[in-house]
Amino acid sequence: MLRLLLATVLAATAITPALAREDADLNSQLRAMAKWSNEPWHIAAYEKILADPGLTDIQRARVLNFRANARYGAGDKLGQLADLDLLVERYPDVPNAEAYRTDRAYAYVQAWHLADRALKGLKRSGGLTGSELRDLWELGYWEDVAAFALKNGAITIGNAEQARDIARKLAASGRGTPQMCVAVMKDKRPCEIGPSEPSPQPLKGAGLAAALAALQVRAAVYKTD
Repeated sequence: MLRLLLATVLAATAITPALAREDADLNSQLRAMAKWSNEPWHIAAYEKILADPGLTDIQRARVLNFRANARYGAGDKLGQLADLDLLVERYPDVPNAEAYRTDRAYAYVQAWHLADRALKGLKRSGGLTGSELRDLWELGYWEDVAAFALKNGAITIGNAEQARDIARKLAASGRGTPQMCVAVMKDKRPCEIGPSEPSPQPLKGAGLAAALAALQVRAAVYKTD
């Protein structure tokens, strides 16, 4: 919750100061995109904004930065990294370029630690703890977290809202048991089958450890300790 709040504040501060008159329409569009989501329609809506031939490089960079924050807030760390990579590569000379590079380095260091903790859990005989499952979820491996819940017969991720998201995802696809669902729902109610956002990353299964190790290699260049 704290990280989501931080992402909300970061995205909001990117558009709240007084801006030039020609930015008014762009600001309005970005404010309309305030929902934290990694759904394809949401990503496509940003692409539509970016396709506007009237935008300057400075404005396009702002749009990508805003989308990166939105994906981070939705639990799609790898999506955030992808957008920050694109931002730094495409717009190396905009006035905020150095700040964007710093943000990318910090995001990669965060990802390194998330991957490191999850890898340690995968290697442990007792399996991943609730906090390590949450690390996997924040990276975007939702399907793998759900698969661990099915394997263990319980949803043990260390976050109540994420546990309910997993329960809904399993129920919507006919997987799991009613008991697994009721155990994590508020007031122990039967599982609610509602809208379910797609997992940012496909199921890795046996390839999960290799994917996490590869991420660490990419992120290691930004670590200074």
